[in-house]
Amino acid sequence: MPLLLDLELELVLQLDLLLDLELLALLSLLLVLYLHISFYRCMAW
Repeated sequence: MPLLLDLELELVLQLDLLLDLELLALLSLLLVLYLHISFYRCMAW
């Protein structure tokens, strides 16, 4: 039984890591979009 629990825990940790990476990617994308919008706004003036 402990083996199954170990496996489950590892899976959860991997999922958590994946979620963190996805969140980081999303934040990076938002930052890039924000910078692009700011840049184009500056160019428009």
